Order: sequence, then C-alpha cells, then structure tokens
Amino acid sequence: MDKHILDEIASSLIALVGALRLYPPGHPAVKGPLSRFLDASRPYIFEKNHLLIRFYEDLIVVEGEPAYDLAAQSEEVCRFFKEKGIEGFELHRGIQESDVVTFLQTLLTTDAPPEKIPEILQAQNIHRITPVSFHKEEDISRKARRIYREAKKFIIDIMSETKTGKTPKSGEKAVEMMEEIGDIMDQDINAVLPLVILQDYDEYTFNHCVNVGILSLALAKAVEMPVEEAIAIGVGGMLHDIGKTKVPKNILLKTSKLTTEEWELLKAHPVFGAQIAKEMGSLDAYTIRVIYQHHVGLNLKGYPQLKNPDELVRGAIIVATCDNYDAMTTQRPYQMRMDPSQALKIMEKKVGSFLDPFIFSRFVQMMGKYPLGSIVRLDTSEVGVVSRVNLKEPDLPYVKIIMDSHGNKLDKPYEVNTADRDPATGQLRRRIVDFVDPLTRGLIEVTHYFSLEEG
Repeated sequence: MDKHILDEIASSLIALVGALRLYPPGHPAVKGPLSRFLDASRPYIFEKNHLLIRFYEDLIVVEGEPAYDLAAQSEEVCRFFKEKGIEGFELHRGIQESDVVTFLQTLLTTDAPPEKIPEILQAQNIHRITPVSFHKEEDISRKARRIYREAKKFIIDIMSETKTGKTPKSGEKAVEMMEEIGDIMDQDINAVLPLVILQDYDEYTFNHCVNVGILSLALAKAVEMPVEEAIAIGVGGMLHDIGKTKVPKNILLKTSKLTTEEWELLKAHPVFGAQIAKEMGSLDAYTIRVIYQHHVGLNLKGYPQLKNPDELVRGAIIVATCDNYDAMTTQRPYQMRMDPSQALKIMEKKVGSFLDPFIFSRFVQMMGKYPLGSIVRLDTSEVGVVSRVNLKEPDLPYVKIIMDSHGNKLDKPYEVNTADRDPATGQLRRRIVDFVDPLTRGLIEVTHYFSLEEG
C-alpha cells in the first residue's frame, strides 16, 4: 500500500475518533476526517473488496502495513479499540458514512463489557464493517507453528542419531507433541492443516514426516478413532520413514530404476523403522505396528508380508493414505510437486486395493473439494492458492490471491473467503471457476506464499 494512502487512512481515523468524542456526527469537525477516511479507503476496497485495519500494540496497521510515522498519535485510539475487545475491523465494498459513524458512535457510547460488544454492534444493523478479534486465532496459530518446528527438529535429531549408530532419544517427546497438535486441532483445524503446505526442498524428508504425522492424526480423528489410538497413529505417521536412515542415500535419491537388490533394501525400511521405534522406548505397541505396516496395503500385497492378515491395523492404512498424498504433493529433489486434485485422482485408483474406501472418502472430505495448496482461478480472473478450510461451507474455502485479474503476480498476496457474500444481494463476491492449468501452475511456487514464521 502507498505510504501516503496508509498515513491518510490512519491519521483520518485518529482524527475521526477524537472528533466524535466531542461533536455530533453532522459537525464539520467530524465530516472532514470522515470524508478523508473514506476517500482514502474506497479505491482499495473497490479493487480488493475489503480493507483490514488492525491495532497492534500502539500501531495502526492497514492491510499489513504499520503506520510507524503516526505511532505517537495512535496510542490512545489503539487503547480505545482494545478496551472494547476489538483488535481490528474490516471495511467492505459499498461502505457508507453512516456505517462508519454508527460503528464508532456505538463503541464510544456503550459501557458494555467487551464480550457484549459484538451483540450490540449486530443490533445496529451494520453490514459493511466487520469487527475482528485476532488474539485467540494468533495464539493458536503461533503455537501450532512452534510445535511444527519442534517436531521437525525432533525428526532431524532422531535420523541423525540413528545414522551414526547412537541409541535414539525417547519417543515420549513425539507423543507429547502429537497430543498438543491434537488439542489445537480440536480448537481450530485451520491452525494446523495449512502447515502441511510448508515445504523445504532441501529438507523434504523431515517436512514429509511431520506432514504425514499431522495428516494422519487429522484423518484418524475424521474416522472417529479413539483418542489414544489417534495419537498413536499420528506418532506413527511422524516416524513412519525413520527406517530410511538404514538405506543408503544413493538408493533413496536414485531417479532411474532400482536394481532387485536395491529395491529389496528399500522395502526393508518399515522393518528398520519398527526396530528403531522399539529402541526409542515410551512408544505404544500400536505405533510400532503402524510404522511396520504402512506399506502393506489393504490387499496385503505391499511390504513387508504379514504372516497373519488379521494383524493389519487400521492406523497403517490411515498413514498409507496420508503418506501417498503428501509424497505426491511435495516438491522433492527427484520429483516435481503434483497438484492436490491430481494426487487425489491418482489415489482414487488405488481405492479397494491398496487404500480403504471409507478412510479415503473421509480423507477427501477432510481436504475439501479444493484441497489445501491447490491453485485455482476465480471468476474475477484472479489466481490464488487454497489456504484454509472453510468448515461451515467446505466447497467455499479461503484463498490467498497471488495474481490479479490481469495475470500480474502480487508482491503482497492477500487472503479472501470465497464464502463472502454481498450484503445487499446475497450473491458470492467470488467463485472458484476451476483449478489452474498445468502450464501456468508450473510457473507458481506455492510454498513461496507460506512460511513457518508467518503469523
């Protein structure tokens, strides 16, 4: 956002709140800053459909840009909104002077506690301003990212130790991390699931392990596994590939066909993994079976062969489902990233043989019609990446806009909710038309738009 416009929006808001404390809405002292505020905001709202203003510590932040030059003047206004329990608000297309005045006057004149403010504002029939509270969402999101980083470091340490012949550290930490992830999922699955989009080309193996753990736990919950088993499955997903530390790197990275001897050694990695898991201690026997069986498949034609078909545990099929999906949708040293929708189509061909129909159907339901990380085109001609699941309307996900309607890549992508509707007509503001074609998709690095440090 242009610095002049940023400062104009912030300064006029400060002046407007100050004027409304002293004068009625029709007074010239109110009309002046009110006009300036809307004149500066409307062009951006017209282009993007909305404008987000936040109050971060003592700064007014407009669409992610802090108004640093106005820090001294912002302090009182920021405190005022936060005392009302409002950490920001969003202006929508069609915003009128009356909307702004009613919104601010209601806040200025009420003595109600913060928890009652949303109800009071709703009673005023304000349609084009949406108050937002970020505190809980940000805390959960930050915690989820911290645990993801810790889980990745844990996998790195485990693999490093086993490669050098050391006894790996206890698995207790893995269980604790998966329990924390499960608690966060129960509060807000959107704080966790989008983390699987995070990828590091140079550390594919570690990201893949953590991603499979997260997806496996989420899927175990989706098929209503008991809590303890769901956690054990999540841990099994996170540790499913630790046995690959016993397989030479040149085999793991080989792009040409493996020899019979190389293939047999690679097929042994679940056995190696189960042995390592036993050495770790503190791991549930079910977790070890999941690690051992995650390549067996529903038809038992995978590896290693089970002596008794009844030994196959459901958790192994859950991890196999998530392993297949993440392996295809992750950029690897020897493989290009596949679009999530394509991956699901390929996986669908394995249903009934390698994959379980019910588990796969729940996985598709969990990921949505437009899975996380999918690149889509909107009816506005914009291009975006599906960034969050919409639990209320799964077919209308959140999308991070990365290209404008003219095909220009945005320096600062922004997120939209495709479920947003025009208050006057009730019509969707944006519709997903289709997935972006492979040629265009190849020019877009999805993970560039997501970071562990974000939020």
